[in-house]
Amino acid sequence: MEFYNADMLYERVKSDARYKARCQEVEAYNQEHRWRKRGISVVPLCYGHSYVYAAGSGALVNIHSSDGSVTVHHGGCEIGQGIHVKVAQVVAMTLGCDVEAVKVAETNTDTIPNMRFTGGSITSEICCEAARRACLELNATMEPHRQFLRKKKK
Repeated sequence: MEFYNADMLYERVKSDARYKARCQEVEAYNQEHRWRKRGISVVPLCYGHSYVYAAGSGALVNIHSSDGSVTVHHGGCEIGQGIHVKVAQVVAMTLGCDVEAVKVAETNTDTIPNMRFTGGSITSEICCEAARRACLELNATMEPHRQFLRKKKK
């Protein structure tokens, strides 16, 4: 990746944390205390965040013919961030229905398997995009039927 320099970032973190000075403090403490010891270390870690849409996200959107209501399944966990409300709003806007007609089902890995983790301030957006794409497919599938019904109505 351009402009990504792990060595520079690693050295910067050590400098900001006063790592060398702290190592000296730990060494001095350990010299003074025979039975009680301290330690310090720096461990580089690559946290596996993937902010790409296709990274394990999905949604299932069902439109019920009996009453026109919509049920949405997505893989995000509602932990207070309002993900269910956001997904319902996106589905309602994309399908052109009232948000009251949209019900968001609870997260279930039987329905949406292999979903990515919930966290990192991006899950809501990924679930909304997955639901939006599912709705766009439904709109494309229903368009010939809509045109037929419009002609029949005239």
